[in-house]
Amino acid sequence: MRKLIVGLVAILSLTGMALTGSGESWGFGSGFSEQGSKAASLGHIWLGLLFTLLFPLYLADHLKKNRAWLRRFCWLTGSGLTQLAAGSLLVLTGLGLLLYGQAAWEALREAHEWLTWPMAGAMTLHFLSPKTWKKSP
Repeated sequence: MRKLIVGLVAILSLTGMALTGSGESWGFGSGFSEQGSKAASLGHIWLGLLFTLLFPLYLADHLKKNRAWLRRFCWLTGSGLTQLAAGSLLVLTGLGLLLYGQAAWEALREAHEWLTWPMAGAMTLHFLSPKTWKKSP
């Protein structure tokens, strides 16, 4: 399930950047036709709903499996907690945008866009952090 979650975050990040135009400086985000933009928007919504369903399930399983890491603070724990906070806030802001659409507050849209970066950074740091755990005597 980890690969599915990582893949969803990657696709949601790319489609979100393309839809908002924040990816134009990276070479994508421009050139969408009206139909392409609608298809990307619909795909982003459906994949976001799938993420909303899978994220808590993966989180519960992952915490149960790696409970020992929560006993001490390290880069791995910190990046995991950052992912938890960013992912939860992305879900909440995304649901707000889905429910209220264009009537949503600008701050809600900006928060949803901004939260993509801590989520991606924390996932990268979490992946690169050493996974060896030594019990203290």
